[in-house]
Formats: sequence, structure tokens, C-alpha cells
Amino acid sequence: MNSFFRPVIALILIVPVFLMVGCPSPDRSGTGDGEPEPVDGQTRLGRYIFEAPVAFSETASIDLPRLVRTRNGTVHLVYLVTEGISGRVWQSRLENGAFRTPGLLSSVEGTKQGGGFLAETSANELVGYYINVGSTGGQLYYKSTANNGRSWSMERRWNDRGEARWPCVMGTDGDAVAYFFVRHGDDWELVANRNFSDDEPSVDYAQGTPFNLQGLTDGERGVWLAYYVRQQHSDGGRIAFLTSGDGGRSFDRRYLFDDRVIPNIFNFFHMERSRPEEDEFIHLIFTEESPELTTVYYTRSDDGGESFNTPLAMIQSINPLTRAPLLLTNGNYIVVITVDTEDEGPALRYRFSENGGESFDEPVVATRQVSSPETLTGILAQDGELMLVWDDLAGSTEQGEQLYILKGILRGG
Repeated sequence: MNSFFRPVIALILIVPVFLMVGCPSPDRSGTGDGEPEPVDGQTRLGRYIFEAPVAFSETASIDLPRLVRTRNGTVHLVYLVTEGISGRVWQSRLENGAFRTPGLLSSVEGTKQGGGFLAETSANELVGYYINVGSTGGQLYYKSTANNGRSWSMERRWNDRGEARWPCVMGTDGDAVAYFFVRHGDDWELVANRNFSDDEPSVDYAQGTPFNLQGLTDGERGVWLAYYVRQQHSDGGRIAFLTSGDGGRSFDRRYLFDDRVIPNIFNFFHMERSRPEEDEFIHLIFTEESPELTTVYYTRSDDGGESFNTPLAMIQSINPLTRAPLLLTNGNYIVVITVDTEDEGPALRYRFSENGGESFDEPVVATRQVSSPETLTGILAQDGELMLVWDDLAGSTEQGEQLYILKGILRGG
């Protein structure tokens, strides 16, 4: 069993009004088959048995948690705490099933656009980064660690040009490369910065207002970028997709799905890569909203991003879905997760695939102890075990918004 699913002892750590705890082990009695009892709205139809979610933070305003699991198996967390008009990015790592005392990742005063981010840029280096929006516009700052987060470098500014937005950092072809948007007149320009040096010439123009830049790499010469472009004077837009075979120095660009205009997507899409056996897939989900229906779609490419399957409607609701859809992949395991507010009340639902996205189980409830999360993040292990973290007001409002953790195991796993 992976280290982040070990039973834990509750641990309370206050920073400054913050507590971090682990989760209790599930009750495995009463099923007659050695599996834990379904709790909290789950049914026997689901492929996962989840523990009850547990709040492991407490603060006035906490947002945008993000998890990353490094190649050595360590899980790291960043999140945003806002006080007044200024934000602070905190970071922690999971040890023996519990998050350690968080440390401050950011020190520059200002609004943290999009919160904090983490990226593993090599086998021995992890970079934590964020966009700080101050009086001089958005600036990209970072810290790095070469010892698994036990200590971090001094905080430094990464980008040369001002007004940066939507950063995405990857370790590609031996380099640490940051991609981000900067203003170019009335448009937005996508630029690159390699190895913490000067910004390189632009690789693309957004031709609209960009949101939620995301990237994938094979660690060598292959790079894939995607972002949502909102059209001017419109509530709709398109997903731009860029591919590179030379380590991100040049790109081919197109819009996905025959220039399909997607209404009100904003930042509701995720892109992941998986390599089951000898295959290689790129997976993508996006949320399309209309006054009558909200739908989470899934699509997959099995040719390196040259083409994608027709998007498949995964989860639909007549009520708005929260801004929290999540896509997790590991080998042949694919999980699509979101939160809706159907007649029975809010619920975190998921669909599961064990054949690389060829087919999915029907949507089932993971938990009803959820209200209105802004961000879902998670880790999917090779054996299918799952850990989710989100920010929510589902607990006592007197305690403010909190982070919740939910752990699940596959039946028969």
C-alpha cells in the first residue's frame, strides 16, 4: 500500500490558525466480504470504498489546493491563504499519512493570481511557483528544492516581461521551462523562459483572452500545451492545443474539435497523460455550461495529440456544477470527478475506467459531505488507490473555509 494511504494519528499544527490532521482508517466490519461499509451516501455499485472526508485545515480564507506526487512517491501540497487584499502561498508534504507543518512559499506582498503551483522539473528538483499581482503587474516567482521539500531556495523572480498570467512549468529536455502569458497590446502573448533566464521570443498569440494554461511533457523532446481562449464580446471560446517535438522551442497550433465554440468553459478543463503498457494517451475533460444543462465531457488522443476522439458526455446536471471537475490518470486507470447539486443535495460523483478510457462505469456518489468546492485536486496511485483534497465550507462556518481530504480504495484491490 502506498505511503499516503497508511493509517494516521491525528496531528494538530497551528500556522497561524491552521491545523493539519490525518484521516481515520475505514471501518472494515459488517460487509461479510472483508470490505469496508459504504458510508456517506456511497452505494455498493461504485468501484471505490471511501472513508468519510476529514477537514484538516482551519483558517478564514483558504483556496486553490494543489497536489503533486514526485517520481520517488512523495506527495506535496500547496494552497492559498488570503488576508485582506494580499495572499500567502503555503506548502507542505505528506509523511506517514499526515501533512507536515506547512511552510511559507511566498513572501512578496500582493494578490496571488491562480494560487500556488508545483512542478517536478527533474528527478531531484521540485519547483514551487506563483504569479504575484502587485503595483507593477503580474510577476512570476519561484522557489526550488533538491531534497524533497525539506528545505527550499531563496525566493526569486523568474520572468523578465511584466503582466504575466497563467504560468505552467515543466522539466523538458533537461531544462526547467516556464510558459506563461503576457500582454501584447490588446492581445495576450505566450512566452517561454528556460532555466530561470531571460524570456524567449513568443511561441504563440492567444487571439482572445486566455485561461488556465496547462502542459504535459515526456521529459525529453515532447511538449503539449493547452488553454482556453475566450472570444471577445462572447461567453464562449475554444480550446487551443499546441504540440512540440523539439523540447518546446517551436510549436504547431490548432483549435480542438473543429473549432467548436464551447460556452462558459472558463477554467473547467484538465489535461493528463498516461502510458499503459506500450501505449501512450493524452486525456482531456472540459465542462460546458448552458442555461438548461451542464455537462462534463471526456476525450482521448492515442496518436500524440494529432487527433482526439469525439467528446463523450460523462456527467450531466440540470443544476450548475461547481468549478471543481478533476481528471486523474495512472496506467489504465482513469477517474473523472465533479460536484453537483441534484435533488438529493450536493454530492461528489465520479466515473471510473480500468481500460484507459475505452469505457467508464456509470456515475456514482463518493460523498455527500461536500458543499461548493472551488478546486479539487488528487493523486491516483498505480494500484488505483485515490486521495482527494478540496477547499470547502461544508464544515462549521464558524471555522471558516477548510481543506478536506478523502481517501478511497478499489474493491477487491
